[in-house]
Amino acid sequence: MFFRQGGNAVDASVAAALCLGVVSPASSGLGGGASMVVKLADGDEIAYDSREVALRAAEILSFYGEATGQCINYQKSAITFGHLISEEVKSELQNIMGIYNEGETSKYLGLPEAFSGSKINTLSYLKDKTQGRLETWFLRKLSQGGKEILLKTTASALPVFPMSCFRLPKTVIKRLASMMANYWWNSHSHMKKIHWVAWDKMCLPKELGGIGFKDLESFNQALELLQKGLKWQIGNGRNTRVWLDKWVQDPEVGMRAAWIKNITFDVNLKVSALIDGATRRWNLQALEEIFVPGDVQLISASQPIVSREDSFTWKFNRNGLMSVQSAYGLAREERIKECHNEVLALPSLNPIKERIWKIPTVPKIRIFLWKVLSEAIPEGHLFSNINYLMNLKTQPMGSMEEKRAWPWVLWQNEADDWFLAQEVGKEVELEVTRNDVRAKKRWLPPKEGWLMCNVAFEWNKDTHSLGGAWVVRNHRGVALTHSRRAFSHVVSLADARLKTLLWALESMTSMRYDRMVFPGDFKELFLAFQKPHQWPALRFQVEEMRILLSRMEEFQLKKVSIEENRGASFIAQSITRQNRSQSYVANDHLFWLFELFVNESRSL
Repeated sequence: MFFRQGGNAVDASVAAALCLGVVSPASSGLGGGASMVVKLADGDEIAYDSREVALRAAEILSFYGEATGQCINYQKSAITFGHLISEEVKSELQNIMGIYNEGETSKYLGLPEAFSGSKINTLSYLKDKTQGRLETWFLRKLSQGGKEILLKTTASALPVFPMSCFRLPKTVIKRLASMMANYWWNSHSHMKKIHWVAWDKMCLPKELGGIGFKDLESFNQALELLQKGLKWQIGNGRNTRVWLDKWVQDPEVGMRAAWIKNITFDVNLKVSALIDGATRRWNLQALEEIFVPGDVQLISASQPIVSREDSFTWKFNRNGLMSVQSAYGLAREERIKECHNEVLALPSLNPIKERIWKIPTVPKIRIFLWKVLSEAIPEGHLFSNINYLMNLKTQPMGSMEEKRAWPWVLWQNEADDWFLAQEVGKEVELEVTRNDVRAKKRWLPPKEGWLMCNVAFEWNKDTHSLGGAWVVRNHRGVALTHSRRAFSHVVSLADARLKTLLWALESMTSMRYDRMVFPGDFKELFLAFQKPHQWPALRFQVEEMRILLSRMEEFQLKKVSIEENRGASFIAQSITRQNRSQSYVANDHLFWLFELFVNESRSL
């Protein structure tokens, strides 16, 4: 006996009967004898291999219904038989169970119950379903702007669930793509027009000259790209061999083993020997002794997580978890490199095409301009004229009315009405903005008995310099102490955030503060700390935060906007913008921010 889609009381009842010896386990295989699978209306499936077991099963299901009041609907239930079961045995078992429907002909959760024979024929329902949906849309006489929205939001989503379960045959995918292409280019379902641009090129991203339709073949391959998207994350390093395992993340070739620098080396050397146990970071001296400089830089880009075992993470999502969207992006990128490498060549019209989608006009005009640049209209080449018109807006000569109306050259009668509508929309938007300014966020104090340490930073990507600051205030808004610190050689924004936050946490714990609220622009770090299982890519950062915060009995982490963190932000900006690189810790607040802190306190 076996169960699928289990977890409810029906399964529990049958399982209990099995344990008590009321029902005997089935032999392996369902093809011979009286083997059968009972599929219940709620999706549960139970396999039996004898008439006696069928009788027992009928009694159990009847008893379950009487005991719980949840009677089985036999009219909606079905039995799936093995292909060797005779018609006589089928009829006898159906009479015993009281279930006369046979399986494999209906769907469950939108998928066929059984995949026997040709998968192309089994999945033909996807083609029929998509075609029926498109036939309905043809009747609406939509512009291509409307068609774009429907194809992206609805038609492309129809096969998503089947593709998440298994890989569709290429024939099915080609049929679906062909139907969507026909809908895009044709105005009637029974009329065939020329497809001026191939569908696979229309599925390219807008920055590469396409429209951004979903590439079903790439999406179908998304779940098969684990090997290319996985990254080996070093924990304590005990399970990773330095010279034999692929653990170095190379941006050119992906995961690989480290390059050998010296003539002699220990072939059994483990990565754990390269970690400084005191600092929980890489031992740079040890790295420089045995690795080439390029590998030293790659390895030291991410620190080990000594409290965990070595493990895999997904490198195409910031949180380290694989998602269908990120896998689809990887599949599409691989497909572009393989099949459409010409779109990456220079010089190219793609930058002009990309600018089209940012023009403040209705979708049908943007699509028309894209068709012109893609040679998708029979009138011929208009590249130079379109480029001139797009640059016209930046020229000093000419009136604003002339500059703004050029996309409407074929719809001139509608131009004035459309721009009038935009002016009304701007007035409404301006009024909403005024209301937002009135309700502008401001610094909010902690509750009585708690302190607040506002933390801020500013990073200069050109000079790799970082300015950090924190300000401690009580529930009345009084600044008790503050600090400023300059950092150098900070190569990334993520590193800047981590350095600033760890410095602030270490400062608070060394000053023996407790019951502290930490507001700042550290959304991802705070989320990773609160839900570490959802952010495996930030395990090292979370572990460093946890070590420092473990010294506090009570604390809170709070993501705030810059308006709620102005005092600390101004102090941090003084390092990068005013070259005030002297670091210090001081009581009270800066004299040049006296008015700011006083006003925030008075507004409480």
